[in-house]
Amino acid sequence: MGAAPIGVSPISEESSDPGLAGKYWTTEPKGFEFGEGSQGPIFQTVPGDNHGIYILNTEPQGTFISSNVSYTGNDLTPISEWLGEDSNSFEGTEGNLDDGMVQLRGMIQINNAGTHDFRSSSDDGSVIRIGNQVVVDNDGGHGAPGPNPDGSAFFTKPGLYPIEVAWFNGNWTNDSGDHGGANIDLTINGEPLKELIFQPVEEPITLPSLIKPEPIILPTILLESFEDVTNENVGDVAQLWTGERSEYGIGDLTINPDLVSVTEGEKALEVSFNKLSGWGQDFQISLSTEASSIFEDAWNDPSPHRWWLLYDITVGSGEGNWANNIIWVGPDASYGDQVEVQGNWDEPLTAFLEFDSMKNGSDLVTTEDGRITLGFGFNADLNAASKVWVDNIRLMDTYARGYAPEETLIDGLNDQEITLITESGFSVTDYSSQGNDDPRVTEGDGAVWIEVAESGWTTGAVMSLSENTVLNNILASIAPEDRVHYTISFDYVVIPDPSTPVDWFQFLPEATGLRLTHNYAGSEVKRTHSINLGSVAWGATAPNLNLITQGGFDGYVDVFVDNVRLFNAKGIKTAEPEPASITSAQLNANLFELTFSSIDGSSYSILATDDVSSGNWSEIVSGIQATGNTTTWQDSNPVAGQKFYRIQSDN
Repeated sequence: MGAAPIGVSPISEESSDPGLAGKYWTTEPKGFEFGEGSQGPIFQTVPGDNHGIYILNTEPQGTFISSNVSYTGNDLTPISEWLGEDSNSFEGTEGNLDDGMVQLRGMIQINNAGTHDFRSSSDDGSVIRIGNQVVVDNDGGHGAPGPNPDGSAFFTKPGLYPIEVAWFNGNWTNDSGDHGGANIDLTINGEPLKELIFQPVEEPITLPSLIKPEPIILPTILLESFEDVTNENVGDVAQLWTGERSEYGIGDLTINPDLVSVTEGEKALEVSFNKLSGWGQDFQISLSTEASSIFEDAWNDPSPHRWWLLYDITVGSGEGNWANNIIWVGPDASYGDQVEVQGNWDEPLTAFLEFDSMKNGSDLVTTEDGRITLGFGFNADLNAASKVWVDNIRLMDTYARGYAPEETLIDGLNDQEITLITESGFSVTDYSSQGNDDPRVTEGDGAVWIEVAESGWTTGAVMSLSENTVLNNILASIAPEDRVHYTISFDYVVIPDPSTPVDWFQFLPEATGLRLTHNYAGSEVKRTHSINLGSVAWGATAPNLNLITQGGFDGYVDVFVDNVRLFNAKGIKTAEPEPASITSAQLNANLFELTFSSIDGSSYSILATDDVSSGNWSEIVSGIQATGNTTTWQDSNPVAGQKFYRIQSDN
């Protein structure tokens, strides 16, 4: 993994009083477990769960100034003794460290631009956030140093940056009654933080909370949630592809109420792997004919940035560190994008895959019976048996009725406002277009040229979105419920050196909440990375993006990045069209004719019922294309009896 790209520019050139502002809480015994068990993380949460993190929003039991973020003790150590040299600054009610929590906030001085290494050795859990990025996530109940004490951050310039430290200690004793430790030691590049940390310059400065906001209900259409699937008929929905390392079943909450992998209804597809190591095209999920029809209509819709494929995936740990899930659409596996799991074991992740960036102008291919297949492949370093769950496959529609989209160019990268900075030592230079047909440039007169000189997982460059005033002013004005209508995109073109054969190549924008990699599509093929703002918990300031490269090649690969823009599907208010209405209905011999008001170019369906009071309407025809202000539909075989009709817009 690359260093976290810090997306908050230095907010002050002058430091204030030394030390971080500290808060201290204690709870009743086992107060931080909250149903998660003593090993559960408490600084990550999902809405509705009552985790210990919510204590950070309550009044503390005491306050103090932390001069060095290095403290040692055990469960029974009083807070004033634990603080050592900082004890004179403590104000509040005394307590010890069993079931204790500390939060530190302030500024950290970064003296040099570039990558800096942080280590938070702690007993129990700790999380370090700088700017809008989690740099160290060493959460959970454990002894020091903990499972994940190390992290790195990339800073575009020197200065003072916001920092937040969250630490908690549980209450552990062995069979002899001995208590466990209560420690934290935070360093930068192996050195103490003393003389580098300061209190906020002014009181109103606050840092992003670790608490995830309440989710916004996304405008989605459910395609498959496995509610009607059983272990007996699961083969009609999930099939082996080219792999032989998995078998299928159904995870059912009524049988196992502890399944976090069931995200819609009471069931999820459960796939058992004998191992999950190395690439494999493992299984396919076949959508129903009804869901396939909806999928195909959305796929063929030319509206830009409109349709996204979403699904929830949970990967169980199998004694490894990472796992990736790649998905193909169609039986010939023509399309591929990858979801990065990266150690989030037993935690549902939502994939957001934009149709525009997946299909690349290709037609959708269905099976002989008209069904769409979604192919799931995996790559991981899990050598032990593991399980994967898939649930809640759906489409997301980003458009809003009564609005037309608009697009704002953030930077054409020919006269850069957004700078790309090298971290790996790769050459990152400005490129000038060589003519109108230059495939390297997709907008304006230039692009940014990254010369990738090694094939391993590397941060090829950092895109400094956090410093762009236009983008951040727009982000600050977006209401949370409208974020789904916004998509930030940029283009890239991969051109290998003529003497460098490339088996595969991937280009990943990495920041908080992003887990999407594109597959190599061939030399001089333009691809577009799109990030829907409804899929990420970004604040008013955009994060910087690590542009990760990796591939199968020996030599050099050139990547040209261009045309950073923000698409707003709810950009321009339009006149709300009048709903369709029936203007006449005539029955002549064996011909029934229905005429209704319409909008030229729109599509309509006709629904009918024998009993209006029942509320049960059946669709008898769909996809009627209007060619004017009125449209006529004819039924040459009407059925005798009373019938009521309704017109419905398909748009």
